[in-house]
Amino acid sequence: MAVHMKVNTSAAARQVAARLQAIAKSVAPELKQAMALEADKTVSVMRALAPVLKRPHKDRKAGALRNSIGWTWGEPKFGAAVLRSRSKKRVKFAGAALVLTLYAGSADVYYARWIEFGTRPGRKDSAYSYTYMRRRRKKAYRQVNGKWVTAPEYYQVTHARAVYRTHPGTKGYHFFYGAWKVKRKEARKAIRRAWRKAIKDGARAAA
Repeated sequence: MAVHMKVNTSAAARQVAARLQAIAKSVAPELKQAMALEADKTVSVMRALAPVLKRPHKDRKAGALRNSIGWTWGEPKFGAAVLRSRSKKRVKFAGAALVLTLYAGSADVYYARWIEFGTRPGRKDSAYSYTYMRRRRKKAYRQVNGKWVTAPEYYQVTHARAVYRTHPGTKGYHFFYGAWKVKRKEARKAIRRAWRKAIKDGARAAA
C-alpha cells in the first residue's frame, strides 16, 4: 500500500517569504534605534576625548574639532569627513541596507586626521601628500549589483603639499579610534541583544 502526498511548494515558499518580510519590517526600526543609541554614546566619548584649542589661532577655532564629530546613516552627507568607522558588512532589511557612519572633521576642520594619527617629521622644501573629500561638479553614476545608481556626492582625492619649515612631527592623539576601541565591544553586544529581541518579537507578531 502506498500513500502519495502532494505539497504546493510554491505556495509554501511564498508564505515563508511573506513571514520573513513581515519579521524584517518589524526588526528594522528596533535595530536602527539600538544602533543610533550606541552611536550617540560613542560620539559622546569621542567628543569628551577630543582636544580643545587653548590658545588663539588664526586658522582654527576652539572646539571646532569636537563639534565636527558625529554620525549619520550611510555616507557623510557633507562629504568633508576625514575619519570614518564603518563595517564592510551591510545589514539588509526589506531591501534597504543599514549602514551607520561615525565621522570627524569637516571642510574647515581639515586637520582632524593629523591630530588623530600625528604627523611625520618634515624637511623644508620637501613635499607630502594627504587625502581629503572633494565635491563632484556634475552628477555621476556607478554600477552596483548590475544596476546604475547615483554615485556619492563627495569622493576622496590625494593632494600634494609643500613643507615650508623643518619640524620634528607630532605624536598622534587617538580621540576617534581610541574611543571606538573602548566602546565597540559594548556597542556590538547591545546591538546583538536588540537584534535577537527584535527577531523574537517579530516572529511572534508574524505568527
